[in-house]
Amino acid sequence: MIAADAAAGLAGGIISGLDKLFTSDDEREAAKLKLTEALQAPLMGQIEVNKVEAASTSWFTSGWRPAIGWAGAIAMFYNFVFRDLLAYGLALYDQGILPPPRLETGELFAMITGMLGLAGARSYDLAKGTRK
Repeated sequence: MIAADAAAGLAGGIISGLDKLFTSDDEREAAKLKLTEALQAPLMGQIEVNKVEAASTSWFTSGWRPAIGWAGAIAMFYNFVFRDLLAYGLALYDQGILPPPRLETGELFAMITGMLGLAGARSYDLAKGTRK
């Protein structure tokens, strides 16, 4: 994200320089188009890599996103259900055993929220018929 912001700032500076470099509007627009295409080339390459990974039959290649989702779901289940039930059971039988620790969930929530946002966007595209 930071790299994209830096590239956008750099592109803005280059485009303003192009305005001064070229005198005709056609030349200026052609240069802006070439610059925009050059900046989008790495993004298009990443899209192609994502397509290949998603179509892969190898579980290791295509299964890493679901694995991260399952890891997040298991961590949330532990933190908000299992841990509390275990702590309650330990307190009920007064065994003098400390409850298990809570997980630090800040980064976990950021990851899961991002994944759910992408899944929501994909579902929206599928419902609207804009994704094949």
